[in-house]
Amino acid sequence: MNRLIRGAASKLSLRDYPGALEEAGRAIEAAPNNATAFYYKATAYNLLGRYEEAVASASQALALNPNDVASRDARAWAQNHLDQFHNAIADSDQSLELDPADPYAYANRGFAHEKLGDIDAMVSDLKRAADLSPQFEPVY
Repeated sequence: MNRLIRGAASKLSLRDYPGALEEAGRAIEAAPNNATAFYYKATAYNLLGRYEEAVASASQALALNPNDVASRDARAWAQNHLDQFHNAIADSDQSLELDPADPYAYANRGFAHEKLGDIDAMVSDLKRAADLSPQFEPVY
């Protein structure tokens, strides 16, 4: 089981998204209550641009582990791509309640605010994301 999870993570890092999806699916078959496997499945779907399936997989992960910030961030990312901006903000807010230093939640929420026309909130969130992680400096 752990081998399958590590396999999914490895394939994601190698940008083998279909392979990661396959490994995550096998991990879920082996342990259908493993939230981490659903998180990797959601991440692979996001990276493949299959956002509805990403929302579904992240939701399954959250049903198993409601405090999983990474799965909440993955779902918010997909929701932003599906123009579900209010849902993305709600998930990002919940992530930040669990981890106030989560740069992904600030970035997701910032992008949602931008799409909703709240530029001040967008700038504030993207600045905070960049302060927390250099990966977000180019967006701020």
